[in-house]
Amino acid sequence: MSPSSCSCKRGYPVIEKVNGRSVDIIVDMNGKKIHSALFSILFRNETIVEQFQIQFDENTLDVYLKLSQSELPQDKHDKFIDLIKKQMSFNQYIIHYNSPFLLSANAKHKYVIDNRKRQNV
Repeated sequence: MSPSSCSCKRGYPVIEKVNGRSVDIIVDMNGKKIHSALFSILFRNETIVEQFQIQFDENTLDVYLKLSQSELPQDKHDKFIDLIKKQMSFNQYIIHYNSPFLLSANAKHKYVIDNRKRQNV
């Protein structure tokens, strides 16, 4: 709240800034911003995919999948990579199966980890 008054002259405190929840955004090599909902849509009809996490840095996009079986069939793997490449640009795309997810400082599951900063894990 700001001690300054509003131009309406009512005398109520003025809100200077509203802080909302941050969204999970992937930023590719070209600076294009992609919301993590893309992956929710990509995996929603895939019963084998139980949960996902995306990690990225300046060059690499890592997709971590918790699967209901040990591996993803090669045709699905290729389909996911092709669809992801159509939406964003990285030098390398890697899908990891049933590897542990990174947790945030408050131990909650994060859908996107931005490793360009290495500060939010």
